[in-house]
Amino acid sequence: LGFYKVSDSPIRDIQLSENGQYVVYGQVNGKLVHINLRNGRRLEVPLHREKINSIDMSSNGRYVLSGGNDHQAFLWDTETAQVIQQFQFDQRISRVRLEKNGRFAFIADTQKASQRWDLKTGKLKSTLIYHARQSIFSSVRFVKDGQYLLTGNATKSVVLWDTNTGLKVQDWTVTPRKETRPKTA
Repeated sequence: LGFYKVSDSPIRDIQLSENGQYVVYGQVNGKLVHINLRNGRRLEVPLHREKINSIDMSSNGRYVLSGGNDHQAFLWDTETAQVIQQFQFDQRISRVRLEKNGRFAFIADTQKASQRWDLKTGKLKSTLIYHARQSIFSSVRFVKDGQYLLTGNATKSVVLWDTNTGLKVQDWTVTPRKETRPKTA
Protein backbone atom coordinates (compact mmCIF):
# COMPACT_ATOMS: atom_id res chain seq x y z
CA LEU A 1 0.00 0.00 0.00
CA GLY A 2 2.94 2.30 0.52
CA PHE A 3 6.58 2.58 1.35
CA TYR A 4 8.02 5.01 3.87
CA LYS A 5 11.70 5.52 4.49
CA VAL A 6 12.72 6.81 7.91
CA SER A 7 16.26 8.14 7.84
CA ASP A 8 16.59 10.51 10.80
CA SER A 9 16.29 7.95 13.62
CA PRO A 10 15.48 4.23 14.11
CA ILE A 11 11.90 3.23 14.91
CA ARG A 12 11.31 1.83 18.42
CA ASP A 13 7.60 0.95 18.20
CA ILE A 14 4.86 1.09 15.58
CA GLN A 15 1.06 0.72 15.68
CA LEU A 16 -1.65 0.45 13.04
CA SER A 17 -5.18 1.63 13.84
CA GLU A 18 -7.90 -1.01 14.00
CA ASN A 19 -9.53 0.35 10.82
CA GLY A 20 -6.20 0.31 8.96
CA GLN A 21 -6.38 4.03 8.14
CA TYR A 22 -3.63 5.33 10.42
CA VAL A 23 -0.12 4.34 11.43
CA VAL A 24 1.95 5.86 14.22
CA TYR A 25 5.56 5.18 15.09
CA GLY A 26 7.92 6.31 17.83
CA GLN A 27 11.62 6.89 17.26
CA VAL A 28 14.87 6.79 19.21
CA ASN A 29 15.17 10.58 18.85
CA GLY A 30 11.88 11.06 20.80
CA LYS A 31 9.78 12.00 17.78
CA LEU A 32 6.34 10.51 17.10
CA VAL A 33 4.99 10.37 13.55
CA HIS A 34 1.29 9.86 12.77
CA ILE A 35 0.30 9.17 9.13
CA ASN A 36 -3.16 9.06 7.58
CA LEU A 37 -2.71 6.26 5.01
CA ARG A 38 -5.72 7.39 2.94
CA ASN A 39 -4.82 11.02 2.33
CA GLY A 40 -1.11 11.05 3.23
CA ARG A 41 -1.41 13.64 6.05
CA ARG A 42 1.73 13.35 8.17
CA LEU A 43 2.05 14.79 11.66
CA GLU A 44 5.41 14.85 13.43
CA VAL A 45 5.28 15.44 17.17
CA PRO A 46 8.55 15.88 19.13
CA LEU A 47 7.11 15.23 22.60
CA HIS A 48 9.80 13.13 24.22
CA ARG A 49 13.30 14.32 25.14
CA GLU A 50 14.75 10.80 24.93
CA LYS A 51 13.97 7.58 23.10
CA ILE A 52 10.43 6.27 22.92
CA ASN A 53 9.96 2.74 24.25
CA SER A 54 6.28 2.04 23.72
CA ILE A 55 3.26 3.49 21.93
CA ASP A 56 -0.39 2.60 21.47
CA MET A 57 -3.17 4.12 19.38
CA SER A 58 -6.93 4.23 19.90
CA SER A 59 -8.88 1.97 17.56
CA ASN A 60 -10.14 4.97 15.55
CA GLY A 61 -6.62 6.43 15.25
CA ARG A 62 -7.52 9.69 16.99
CA TYR A 63 -5.47 9.33 20.19
CA VAL A 64 -1.95 8.08 20.88
CA LEU A 65 -0.32 7.12 24.16
CA SER A 66 3.48 7.12 24.21
CA GLY A 67 6.10 6.44 26.86
CA GLY A 68 9.86 6.85 26.86
CA ASN A 69 13.20 7.03 28.60
CA ASP A 70 12.44 10.60 29.73
CA HIS A 71 10.19 9.10 32.50
CA GLN A 72 7.08 10.54 30.82
CA ALA A 73 3.98 9.23 29.09
CA PHE A 74 1.78 11.44 26.93
CA LEU A 75 -1.79 11.00 25.72
CA TRP A 76 -2.21 13.25 22.70
CA ASP A 77 -4.75 14.09 20.00
CA THR A 78 -3.65 13.24 16.44
CA GLU A 79 -5.95 15.88 14.91
CA THR A 80 -4.46 18.81 16.81
CA ALA A 81 -1.15 17.41 18.17
CA GLN A 82 -2.20 18.72 21.58
CA VAL A 83 -1.28 16.84 24.74
CA ILE A 84 -4.42 15.80 26.61
CA GLN A 85 -2.68 14.24 29.61
CA GLN A 86 0.89 13.93 30.77
CA PHE A 87 2.08 11.28 33.21
CA GLN A 88 5.35 11.67 35.14
CA PHE A 89 7.16 8.62 36.54
CA ASP A 90 10.35 8.10 38.56
CA GLN A 91 11.82 5.63 36.07
CA ARG A 92 11.84 5.04 32.31
CA ILE A 93 8.49 4.05 30.83
CA SER A 94 8.71 0.52 29.43
CA ARG A 95 5.15 -0.25 28.26
CA VAL A 96 1.92 1.64 27.53
CA ARG A 97 -1.48 0.33 26.43
CA LEU A 98 -4.90 1.87 25.80
CA GLU A 99 -8.09 0.04 26.70
CA LYS A 100 -10.14 -0.58 23.52
CA ASN A 101 -13.01 1.73 24.52
CA GLY A 102 -10.64 4.54 25.46
CA ARG A 103 -11.56 4.64 29.15
CA PHE A 104 -8.27 3.47 30.64
CA ALA A 105 -4.54 3.54 30.03
CA PHE A 106 -1.93 1.17 31.41
CA ILE A 107 1.54 2.62 31.98
CA ALA A 108 4.49 0.69 33.40
CA ASP A 109 7.99 1.85 34.20
CA THR A 110 11.18 -0.22 34.50
CA GLN A 111 10.79 -0.74 38.25
CA LYS A 112 7.50 -1.29 40.11
CA ALA A 113 5.08 1.36 38.85
CA SER A 114 2.55 -0.61 36.78
CA GLN A 115 -0.56 1.52 36.84
CA ARG A 116 -4.06 1.82 35.36
CA TRP A 117 -5.26 5.38 34.80
CA ASP A 118 -8.79 6.69 34.20
CA LEU A 119 -8.51 8.81 31.05
CA LYS A 120 -11.70 10.79 31.72
CA THR A 121 -10.59 12.01 35.14
CA GLY A 122 -6.82 11.71 34.75
CA LYS A 123 -6.67 9.89 38.09
CA LEU A 124 -4.79 6.76 39.07
CA LYS A 125 -7.28 3.89 39.43
CA SER A 126 -5.08 0.96 40.45
CA THR A 127 -1.53 -0.39 40.65
CA LEU A 128 -0.50 -3.98 39.93
CA ILE A 129 0.71 -5.67 43.10
CA TYR A 130 3.63 -8.06 42.77
CA HIS A 131 6.56 -9.11 44.93
CA ALA A 132 9.40 -9.04 42.41
CA ARG A 133 11.76 -6.09 42.59
CA GLN A 134 10.72 -5.22 39.06
CA SER A 135 8.75 -6.64 36.16
CA ILE A 136 9.31 -5.34 32.65
CA PHE A 137 6.37 -6.34 30.49
CA SER A 138 7.00 -7.33 26.89
CA SER A 139 3.29 -7.44 26.10
CA VAL A 140 0.12 -6.05 27.69
CA ARG A 141 -3.56 -6.33 26.70
CA PHE A 142 -6.79 -5.23 28.34
CA VAL A 143 -9.35 -8.06 28.48
CA LYS A 144 -13.15 -8.10 28.95
CA ASP A 145 -13.76 -4.36 28.55
CA GLY A 146 -10.90 -3.45 30.87
CA GLN A 147 -11.88 -5.72 33.77
CA TYR A 148 -8.63 -7.65 33.41
CA LEU A 149 -5.12 -7.08 32.17
CA LEU A 150 -3.02 -9.80 30.54
CA THR A 151 0.75 -9.33 30.70
CA GLY A 152 3.74 -11.20 29.37
CA ASN A 153 7.40 -10.75 30.24
CA ALA A 154 10.85 -12.08 29.42
CA THR A 155 10.76 -14.54 32.32
CA LYS A 156 8.29 -16.61 30.24
CA SER A 157 5.44 -15.64 32.51
CA VAL A 158 1.90 -14.75 31.41
CA VAL A 159 -0.25 -13.20 34.13
CA LEU A 160 -3.93 -12.27 34.28
CA TRP A 161 -4.61 -9.31 36.62
CA ASP A 162 -7.80 -7.89 38.12
CA THR A 163 -7.62 -4.22 37.11
CA ASN A 164 -9.77 -3.00 40.00
CA THR A 165 -7.69 -4.55 42.77
CA GLY A 166 -4.31 -4.86 41.01
CA LEU A 167 -4.09 -8.45 42.22
CA LYS A 168 -2.98 -11.45 40.20
CA VAL A 169 -5.88 -13.71 39.20
CA GLN A 170 -3.90 -16.46 37.48
CA ASP A 171 -0.48 -17.04 35.92
CA TRP A 172 1.11 -19.42 33.45
CA THR A 173 4.67 -20.29 32.50
CA VAL A 174 5.27 -20.48 28.78
CA THR A 175 7.65 -23.11 27.43
CA PRO A 176 8.92 -23.50 23.89
CA ARG A 177 7.68 -26.27 21.64
CA LYS A 178 10.11 -29.06 20.95
CA GLU A 179 12.39 -28.48 17.97
CA THR A 180 11.75 -24.72 17.96
CA ARG A 181 14.53 -22.34 17.05
CA PRO A 182 15.66 -20.26 18.76
CA LYS A 183 15.05 -22.25 21.94
CA THR A 184 13.06 -19.62 23.77
CA ALA A 185 9.47 -18.95 24.67
